Amino acid sequence: MDLKAKFRGAMLGVNVGDSIGTHFEGSGRVSKADVEKAAEGELKFSDDTQMTMDLAESLVELRGFGAEYTAKLFAKHYDPGKGYGASTAYVLNKIREGAAWDAPAKEAMEGQGSYGNGAAMRIAPVALSCHHDQYLLRKIAEDSSRITHTHELGVEGGVLQAFAIGFALESDPSDEFSSEEFVLRLMEVTKNEVYLEKLRAVHQLLDAGTPSDVVEKLGNGGEAFNSVPTAIYSFLASPKDFKGAVLGAISLGGDADTIGAMTGAISGAYLGEAAIPEEWAEKLSEREKLTRLADWLFFMFLMEVRGKRCETCLTEEKVRAYKVDLEGDDDMDNYVLMCPRCRREAEEEKGMTLAKPRKSGKYRSIYRRVYKKDTVGKHVQ
Repeated sequence: MDLKAKFRGAMLGVNVGDSIGTHFEGSGRVSKADVEKAAEGELKFSDDTQMTMDLAESLVELRGFGAEYTAKLFAKHYDPGKGYGASTAYVLNKIREGAAWDAPAKEAMEGQGSYGNGAAMRIAPVALSCHHDQYLLRKIAEDSSRITHTHELGVEGGVLQAFAIGFALESDPSDEFSSEEFVLRLMEVTKNEVYLEKLRAVHQLLDAGTPSDVVEKLGNGGEAFNSVPTAIYSFLASPKDFKGAVLGAISLGGDADTIGAMTGAISGAYLGEAAIPEEWAEKLSEREKLTRLADWLFFMFLMEVRGKRCETCLTEEKVRAYKVDLEGDDDMDNYVLMCPRCRREAEEEKGMTLAKPRKSGKYRSIYRRVYKKDTVGKHVQ
């Protein structure tokens, strides 16, 4: 399973769905053909992509989540021209003016907090970095959501979208896919009755549902509970077809850019970067940055699950992830964590590299095939 490509697919998927969907934000239902036609024109991203990049950048720079730093980054890059929701705009303006990062969101919507989908639309980086730990995934999804959305439905929307991306990331597209099992897994991670009812509707609509039924029963609005389940449905309606999933999501109208962005994130996480039509991807102004952030998140994930030590000398100093076989897949088994010294030695000595036995835990040797200069793996940066 090409895991790094899946990381890239999720991040680029947000940008694609957002950028095409902006053409139809606030519209009624349109045909898929109309959406595809619009995709032939200029693609401009909105707040969905901007806040996704901000959250990813924060996770990378801090090597983890920091609410205050993330909030200030959101505020720093706030641009009214990118279509931020009214509640989020209020929060970010207040933070810019010097308010404590955790105060304005509690004041929104007459003190009840926003239940919009702004937390869910940007959650992909959290899902990528924490999908392997459900407790951590929920906690950081909740904490990152509360910067701008404190209402239970707004927070839970972010959590549900994060788990949908996480489950898609863990699923191998070469295996048989069960939409029913995917929905059941999501139902197991939420106890909120509003979302449980929506997920039941998703299951029913997949058997026999028209676009009109989807809008009526799931919604297409800016509220998290009227858009996150819709994005999940759109992915499940075309699980093996990124293009079809995104076109279907946007064709529903309403908050089309965000529903498209969330659908793109889930579908991209499942199918990987290669599933995104190149004629779309080549138009993305932030393609390079999103790819770089995805690679950094992948590197951080490797460090987390494999340990933060060089796999040859066990040092923790400046460890980096290198591809072993540049022609091989981007899965975890084709990467090795090395410090600069061990990488230089591998380049000079070529052949086999034998790691020292571990000094604690299980004593074992690690053998890695490392190639000479022109084929030693590139650093994920």
